[in-house]
Amino acid sequence: MSLPAFDHPFDVFELQAVVHALDKDRTLGVYILDVREDYEVAAVPPLPHAIVMPMRDFEKALNMWGSEFQRRYNARKPGKKDRIVVYAYNGIRAAAAAMMLNNRGYKQAVYLNATLAAYLEQTQNELNEDL
Repeated sequence: MSLPAFDHPFDVFELQAVVHALDKDRTLGVYILDVREDYEVAAVPPLPHAIVMPMRDFEKALNMWGSEFQRRYNARKPGKKDRIVVYAYNGIRAAAAAMMLNNRGYKQAVYLNATLAAYLEQTQNELNEDL
């Protein structure tokens, strides 16, 4: 399965394609960022391969040195040439985070243009296998 172009807001199935691609190869230079708050993550676990980075910490995380980011999030800090898809409980926060990334020079940062509930509903059978 090939990855979609990271030049538009993603629908559920485009994000699902990213999850599946990362299942096969975690070194693609592709990141999934979950910008939900802790209580939301506690209620519904993050998607596979997602880095949980609550929106309240998002700008601080972008300003971290790579080594600090690695320690805090247990992942390499995304580079400006990496492909990034952001999601939240709804598309509003995800869009704001993607815009913040774009404004900082991350040109292949997009967001899930759907609610997390829609993602879960439309991919439930496969998501259960992933979790």
